[in-house]
Amino acid sequence: MIGTDHLTQIHGFRDTLKHSLTQPGMAHFACSGPKGETCEGCKHFLPYRTQPRRGTYRIYQALMPHVPTAPGFDGDASACKFFSKDT
Repeated sequence: MIGTDHLTQIHGFRDTLKHSLTQPGMAHFACSGPKGETCEGCKHFLPYRTQPRRGTYRIYQALMPHVPTAPGFDGDASACKFFSKDT
């Protein structure tokens, strides 16, 4: 079983790389999106004003209303399956 304090416990999950690269606040597992893309290039990434290379998932609060503050993560994280090109 693989899991950490901030990720769902997944029985039988075999891709430890994706799991280890996923940061708290990401919408889904890192590396599950388009190859070579990062969170910074996604329209769902909301950079912090004071730390532009860090940010959060734009709709985190809607998905996790019981969490008071959306955790921040690095914008250079490998894109997840919800990646959508910033247009």
